[in-house]
Amino acid sequence: MRMTRIAAVVSLAGTIAAASSGLVARGAQDDACTRAVPESLFEQIPSVFPSYRLIQAGDYSADVVKAEKKKHTGGACLGVAAGNFGGKHAKDFAFLLVSPGKPALLVAARSTEDKKWVFQELLDLGQDAPGRNYVRVVQPGKYEDRRAQPPANSRDWVSSYTSAFQGVAVGHFGSPGVGLFFTGSEWVHLRLGD
Repeated sequence: MRMTRIAAVVSLAGTIAAASSGLVARGAQDDACTRAVPESLFEQIPSVFPSYRLIQAGDYSADVVKAEKKKHTGGACLGVAAGNFGGKHAKDFAFLLVSPGKPALLVAARSTEDKKWVFQELLDLGQDAPGRNYVRVVQPGKYEDRRAQPPANSRDWVSSYTSAFQGVAVGHFGSPGVGLFFTGSEWVHLRLGD
């Protein structure tokens, strides 16, 4: 009888834990940022970036969302953008990943033929509050860096780039940000003009 009671308590504790984790997962699914990416992509993030999570709409203040939503072309979430970055007729994604005490990351995900995702870390945005950053799509075209001098971290920097495909812009609200473009083998970036 004593073993039955212990087993019942352990079983009940397991059921409560499973139910509460299900509520967290369901709650995340109700978020505009989670809905902005395919479920298969969302589910793959923890295995590629174990201590990070996809930014959530709640990471942004209501005032910022209201002010920026008109300018943002990425949909309901200011931290996710969907576009055709590589010209493969598939929807690609760029998004912010956050983790307490770690720098926010700009990551791109491109689909593969076997319905998986290839992730590329594009920029380390530092430990600034993630709710101050946006991610949006920039249209194909010719772009010039707004300054003549290369940035301090000039890896993958170009002074100008003409893109046949959409690119990604990331930055603080109120700034033009940095443009990133996929060349077919790597991502290049430059500082966007106003």
